Amino acid sequence: MSKQIHFGLIGAGRIGRVHAETLTFRLPEAKILAVTDIDSEAAQALAAHCGIPTVTDSADEILANPAIDAVLICSPTGTHAELIVKAAEAGKHIFCEKPLPLILARSMRARRGRGRRRSTADWIQPALRRKLRPCAPRG
Repeated sequence: MSKQIHFGLIGAGRIGRVHAETLTFRLPEAKILAVTDIDSEAAQALAAHCGIPTVTDSADEILANPAIDAVLICSPTGTHAELIVKAAEAGKHIFCEKPLPLILARSMRARRGRGRRRSTADWIQPALRRKLRPCAPRG
């Protein structure tokens, strides 16, 4: 077995649950070490369901954890930009649902502002549930 990747999950709602179940039950190379959500009961329930050992009060705690290699950002869209910038600054690999153009622009500005071309977070994976959608109705 290859090295296990340790994840932190930010957001325990519908899409957070989908990604947590995928990592937990289908990918033995992945382990979620911590979860956070504004709804602590949702975070506790997801932790119990997926065997996640730690429920935290904030994303900052996940980002500060040196044992966590990557984060899944599954929070509301309006929080994505700030969390991606913080995750990149913390050196985490990032998996995030859309939208990315604004987020990437802010992230790149944050990285340039630190005088670095590359951070230790060199992998940002956008996730789109629908790869292709018809532009016009069929028929």
